Amino acid sequence: MDLKKIILLICVSIGLWFAWDAANNRALTEERIFELYREAGRALMNNDGKAYCALFSDDLSGNSETRMPGMPVERKAIAKKDACAAVDDLHALKRKMEEGAKVTLYFNHEFHMDSVTLAPDKKSATVTSREEIRIGTERGAILTLQSRSTDKLRQRSGKIQVFQSDSSMTAFPGNG
Repeated sequence: MDLKKIILLICVSIGLWFAWDAANNRALTEERIFELYREAGRALMNNDGKAYCALFSDDLSGNSETRMPGMPVERKAIAKKDACAAVDDLHALKRKMEEGAKVTLYFNHEFHMDSVTLAPDKKSATVTSREEIRIGTERGAILTLQSRSTDKLRQRSGKIQVFQSDSSMTAFPGNG
């Protein structure tokens, strides 16, 4: 084969790969989005900060509100570093609670995707969801964290990531 045929073959191969990728991997679906959130939940519960952090785009932005009984509402802008720190923060909180209670504590995690609005081009979506994490013993929760969020997702090169997230969390003792 001469050089021109090799170059042509490479160009055709690349073009076919992009066409296949566009047809098969670039269209967002509710199932793929739910799987993204399932991965996030597994990473969060398994203390896998690297996997959790990979779910967020480098340009992540948003706002969060945290409410706790008897405390003022804490509002802050969030960036990727804040989202990535959530895994370490959650597990550090659990360890601190275990030290105080002198007992092994467990997580109970529930996630509900309330709505998914796919963009017409199927490359982005808006997701509203609810999540509840309970930290406690087999007898019940010592602390419950409930959150609601509206996330904007986009897909680039077949990878789905959250690029904007606005959330509110309420923390309260017991099962609520």
